[in-house]
Amino acid sequence: MRTKFLGKISAAAALTVVLTCGLPSASAFAINRVDAGCYPGSDFLVINTDSSTLCYANAGTKSVTIKKVNNVSSGNNVVEFRQHYGAFYHTRKMGKFQLWLCDPQCTISRIKIK
Repeated sequence: MRTKFLGKISAAAALTVVLTCGLPSASAFAINRVDAGCYPGSDFLVINTDSSTLCYANAGTKSVTIKKVNNVSSGNNVVEFRQHYGAFYHTRKMGKFQLWLCDPQCTISRIKIK
């Protein structure tokens, strides 16, 4: 009887480890869009395109497709993003309150705020 009890405890412990280690952390998806106070030079990550201004806040990583990017302002963030020029891509890193001009226009496929 004691062996069955230990077997159940071992199985429960193994399941707990798998669920704890096997699932991605919630912080990986913590980036969210911001509308209020969105302008270059603000504390937010600001991405300007031909047709819109997009702002993001909070640390994390997010897959995106932002086309025809003109410039990126890091705000009060350390930022990393993947930019594409046709078939080629480059991961760019920016410190706080930096402005980067995307010339010629590029596409951003991933953003990371630290």
